[in-house]
Amino acid sequence: NVNAISKHPSIKSIPFIIIFFFIFVPPYKISFKAIIPGYLITISSWIISTFTLELYLRFFSNFKALYGIFTMIIIGVIYLYILIIGLIIGLVANEHIPKNRIMNQKV
Repeated sequence: NVNAISKHPSIKSIPFIIIFFFIFVPPYKISFKAIIPGYLITISSWIISTFTLELYLRFFSNFKALYGIFTMIIIGVIYLYILIIGLIIGLVANEHIPKNRIMNQKV
């Protein structure tokens, strides 16, 4: 049930963990305003991938009848892989978007 999951306190803390991660991972100081594009990219990719996983599990998956827990392990690993790719794309966007804005202002 999606509503039961969204009421869990750890789920509500994930956006703050991502903000903390985006501010302290780069080896230089970065403002909160500079992390907004990458944060939005990461959150939107996580929402889309979670929604897609939910749709797959609800409608297209018959993993209990076929291969049992092995299918669920593979689906879980692929899901985590997609989440990490979204996080990396957000970090890269934070790296390149402010530089493009500065370069366009100097020209």
